[in-house]
Amino acid sequence: MKKTTLALLLSAILSSASAVAEETPSQPNTNIVNITINNIGDDSGLEMGTGSRARGTGSIATGKNSVALGKNAVATGGNETKDSITKKLAENKQRLDEISTAEANTARLLDELQKIRKVEADVIEAGERVKQVRLAKQSAYNVWQDKLNLYNTTKDGAADFLRETQAKIDDLNSRLTGISRIGSIDISSDEGLTKAATQLKSIAEEGTTLNLGVDFYKDYVSSYYKAIGDLRLAYSKRPTYFNYGLYNSSQIQPLNFSRVLAGDGIFKGNILAIYNDLYVAGDKEIVSLHARSDYIEDIGNSGTFIDEKGNINRTYFADDFKDAFNKSSTNLPPINVSTDVITQQEYDNVIERFNAIWNKVEETFNKLKAPFLTGEMRTDLKNNAYRNLINYRINLDKVYYQGKYEETKNTAWLDKKVNANKAYSDLLNQYKVTKSPSTYFSELSVEFANLRDTWIKENITDVEEKNRITTATLTSELEKALGINKNAVAEKQAEIARLKNEADQAKSTYDNTNPSAADIALSQRYEEIMRQLTDKANALKAEQERLQALKDALTLHDLTNVGENAYALGTNALATGTNSLAIGTDTIATGENAIAMGKGSVVTGNNSIAIGVGHNVLGDNSGAFGDPDYIYGDGSYAFGNNNTIGDPNKVHQIGNNTFVLGSNVVTTANNAVILGANSTGADNTVSVGATNNLRKIINVANGQIANKSQDAITGDQIYDILQNATNINVANWQAKLKLGTSTTTQPTTTSDIDIVDSTNTTVTKTTANNKTIFTVNVANDAIKSAIQSDLDTKANVDASNINVTKFAEKLGTGTVSDDDTNLVTGKTVYTAIQQAAINGADVSNKANRDANNLTAQDVANWQEKLGTDKVEANSKQLVTSGAVHSYVRDMNRNTLDQANTYTDMRINGLKQHTDKQIKQLKEETRAGIASAMAMSAIPTISNKRYSVGAGTATFRGESAVAIGLRVKSDKDNAVVSFSASASSNGDIAGAAGFAFGF
Repeated sequence: MKKTTLALLLSAILSSASAVAEETPSQPNTNIVNITINNIGDDSGLEMGTGSRARGTGSIATGKNSVALGKNAVATGGNETKDSITKKLAENKQRLDEISTAEANTARLLDELQKIRKVEADVIEAGERVKQVRLAKQSAYNVWQDKLNLYNTTKDGAADFLRETQAKIDDLNSRLTGISRIGSIDISSDEGLTKAATQLKSIAEEGTTLNLGVDFYKDYVSSYYKAIGDLRLAYSKRPTYFNYGLYNSSQIQPLNFSRVLAGDGIFKGNILAIYNDLYVAGDKEIVSLHARSDYIEDIGNSGTFIDEKGNINRTYFADDFKDAFNKSSTNLPPINVSTDVITQQEYDNVIERFNAIWNKVEETFNKLKAPFLTGEMRTDLKNNAYRNLINYRINLDKVYYQGKYEETKNTAWLDKKVNANKAYSDLLNQYKVTKSPSTYFSELSVEFANLRDTWIKENITDVEEKNRITTATLTSELEKALGINKNAVAEKQAEIARLKNEADQAKSTYDNTNPSAADIALSQRYEEIMRQLTDKANALKAEQERLQALKDALTLHDLTNVGENAYALGTNALATGTNSLAIGTDTIATGENAIAMGKGSVVTGNNSIAIGVGHNVLGDNSGAFGDPDYIYGDGSYAFGNNNTIGDPNKVHQIGNNTFVLGSNVVTTANNAVILGANSTGADNTVSVGATNNLRKIINVANGQIANKSQDAITGDQIYDILQNATNINVANWQAKLKLGTSTTTQPTTTSDIDIVDSTNTTVTKTTANNKTIFTVNVANDAIKSAIQSDLDTKANVDASNINVTKFAEKLGTGTVSDDDTNLVTGKTVYTAIQQAAINGADVSNKANRDANNLTAQDVANWQEKLGTDKVEANSKQLVTSGAVHSYVRDMNRNTLDQANTYTDMRINGLKQHTDKQIKQLKEETRAGIASAMAMSAIPTISNKRYSVGAGTATFRGESAVAIGLRVKSDKDNAVVSFSASASSNGDIAGAAGFAFGF
């Protein structure tokens, strides 16, 4: 095998079995040489045929496209063998010795090259890296200079354009700022505003064809002053959401909502300053209900207490239930109905706190002055507080009752505990709630947010937008009047910036492309090592050329291309026949297209096969399968062990076309089928056993019993014949047997009569009353055989075998009449009925089915009777043409619109589907390309047995990452590689490869 590469990959070249380095055009400091390596392994045999291969000690392949694999394997042709070939080769021993010497020199030089490569691998690799980096640096320098020149050329060429454009832009800016040069003018009046607008118009449009209306400049001036004056005040009043807790409507509970509820008329005037305005008002008692809205909602829950100002309040947390009684706290302690119990004293203490809070609810809610707090809302919030307190009292009673039960074991307390909810049901019904506090807070938060957004729009957003529009309009019109193309300027500036960036990046690449210090240090001996390798490579090349010349000059008598397409695989295997195959130790295949597979099997017949151990197949077109069989006949096959077909002394003469399925069968029969072990056969027979080894043939289908039938008859059929011999024609039987004719001859004496048994008769002789009586019995088979041919032509009594057509012709001769008693056919009856119907009916005033006898008046009458003016679904009536015309006219209007709509919808749907499929296909294709690029980008370490790497790639918006593994054999003559990748669209790809060098 030959490969071509550059000397810069010499380390990879020397690790393979053979390689050829292809010279490239010389360049400065490249040191590239030609290296050719042809390594013939020690296990290679003699290959003397075109396209032949011989591998193994002593192997020989002389046939064209033949293969010999194994020790002493021979693939040849004619009558050649290993011995005959060896004898002829001895005459060329001297030249073969020279070839052997050249091969040894080649191997030695290759080994020396490999040793240099292994010892100096680091120097070679470092030298190549330094060379490549320096080439890359020169290339980077060239790219940098090209991009720098392009940048400078483009920048210099655009200087005049940008200078002129900048002058126009400066003029534009001067006109736009003309309002600052108007002077002190009061624009609060329309007269003052008009004066300011007129002056600004003069400044802005001076020397141009621009002619905007004074009203436009009035809007411009007013929006300008409003933007720079009123916006500051508006922004100063715009708090953040967190300042006032006005969250968006998706949040149920806004922060600090109690402050909103506690607002007054100031709130309406300035919603954005609500937080500050409430406190500026000085009425801090209004918001003493504390900060969060959920405090209002949770009045009556644990943690509720009356603060030092006498208002209901709550904490973020509550003390432990027991601790609450050991501290001077006014909190309602938390209650866990499942685990807590309280004493009488604790219960009385909590009831006292509970009553104090209950009595404060009304007063607390009366302090709420929020303008949005309606009467319904105030009532619901207050009732919710009462309901919370009632539910707390229910839980308090339950833990109290539980404590009393545990103290007294009186179950009456448990009854009270169970009925605690019912005891307060009437009280709960007095404090009904239509909406929960969270619902009110959510609704109000939306309303407050809307008010806030409206105020911001009117006082900030609209002002900014109007000022932006007037400024943009004046700017646009002035740009047109002054001939300013900002897009062209921006594009040119962007182009220059892009070119500069590219030049800077190219310079950075050039500056950073340098070999490492370690590589420079190692590469000091690179030139010397490369000289040594080149000398060795040239010597190796010369020795290889000498070896090839010796091989080309070698004459091996007539053995070149002796045989064709022969394959010998195995020790001492021999294949000489064209297209023959010998597989296994000591196998021989000498016939054309012969196959011998198995130790010691021999096939000399053409187109024959042997699979197994020790077969001998000498016949043509024959085969043996098992261990061992001997086939001497043509066209014969044996499946089994120890079978012999034919005679070794009469090959091709006997035992032809015989098939054996079994073992231990010996036969010389022709055209025979022999089944079963130890069976025998004869010519033109099928045998399933032997004389002393009989076998039954079972499960046979019934054969046909007929005059010329060749089918096998089963026992069941014979038994049926013997038991059911019916329908016998006795007269025919007697005629066949010469019986039935009564001829009387009066014998003179009994000695004149002698009746004996015959083939189908039995005679019994008796004596009675001085008379001799002869009883003759005839066999049933003889009778039935004699009359069977006549029976086959007779009809059965059940008519099961009659010819219906013939019987109908003979019997169906009657007519349809009063006095005819014969049978009639269906056709005769049909004709009679049809004729009677026509002759007996008056059809003069009847319409024909094709309406060919209708007059114009008849047609009109039929249309009047059958036609209707209604076109309806599922109607089966005929309709007039006028009705159809009207229906179609009305329908077309609706149907056309529907059809157009439907067609547009389908086309749009198909377009969307097609676009989606195309997009998906593009993404998959690009991802696949990225995966392939990522796998191909994985580098390898050539002088290492194991190499693991990774690669990544991107292609038109899709990307992929890949990992790879490369493993070399310990002899450097085989490589296997694996790689896998994952792309950005989720696809996983894998690849594997194998290479073998020899």
